Amino acid sequence: FDDRLGVPVNPDDDEIVGKCHHCSEPSDHFANCANVECNALFLCCPSCLERYTGCCSEACGEAPRVRDYREATFRPFRRLNKSCCGQG
Repeated sequence: FDDRLGVPVNPDDDEIVGKCHHCSEPSDHFANCANVECNALFLCCPSCLERYTGCCSEACGEAPRVRDYREATFRPFRRLNKSCCGQG
């Protein structure tokens, strides 16, 4: 399937209702924890995703089986962007 985990109910409304797991700033970016044993799906803003190297916690970042985090290759889950599919 594709990366969409949610589709806006009202495509004319860009309100972000989710919050970053780490800093509580508004965010609609989903990511799976880079710790293979955890793999939790969580909301995370791009700056915290980089700071925590794709992990949901500092403890997960220190786990023995953590996927390599590189901004260019890490693909967090995102909700549908209105600018794609000819909607924007």
